[in-house]
Amino acid sequence: MKPAKIEELPLLLTASQAARLLGIHRTTVYTLVEEGKLRAVRPLRELRFPRDAVEQFVRDMPSTKGAAR
Repeated sequence: MKPAKIEELPLLLTASQAARLLGIHRTTVYTLVEEGKLRAVRPLRELRFPRDAVEQFVRDMPSTKGAAR
């Protein structure tokens, strides 16, 4: 069952969870980290993505208002 609200997700997301939430490929999540566009932490061996960092990434995305279709 999928969470109804973002607040129901874990505080630290896996790359796959972040990718699903953003609607992008998991590899793209790592690319965004390398480009400094998405914040990640490494609590143990694997990168994790703070839920608030994913939300901030979405807020910082350029607006498509007035963009050609």
